[in-house]
Amino acid sequence: MEHSCSNWSHVPLGVPTQRFCAWSSAIYKIISICRGSLGVDLESDDIEFVKRIRRKTNANGITPPPIIVKFRSTNLRNKIYGLRKKLRSSNPDTPRIYINENLTPENAKIYAQCRNLVKTKKLFSTWTFGGIVYAKLSPEKK
Repeated sequence: MEHSCSNWSHVPLGVPTQRFCAWSSAIYKIISICRGSLGVDLESDDIEFVKRIRRKTNANGITPPPIIVKFRSTNLRNKIYGLRKKLRSSNPDTPRIYINENLTPENAKIYAQCRNLVKTKKLFSTWTFGGIVYAKLSPEKK
């Protein structure tokens, strides 16, 4: 199974775009999300680069394109990735923001298949970490 990915990259989805948004503005939004919603004291120096990925727009055309963020520290990346569930909002009017790993195309396909198996109750759970797809057959511990 192929499992290489950029160890420091994550793809926050749903970060609102502005028509002429400067990258410093995108970095500021990421920093404010990390500080405000996740409680992580992130500085601009902690981010190596930010890049918005162009994708075909969906039917409603509202979903903002994903952003790849490369952090300078693996520990910081892991901390932010571990706190990502705090971004779930109970308010349906608030735009949802997701943080996912930047998986290789092969692993993204495997992960999608595993998620479908969870939905059909053939797997108990599935997740990714460090670019590797994990699956659990039952709720018992390893």
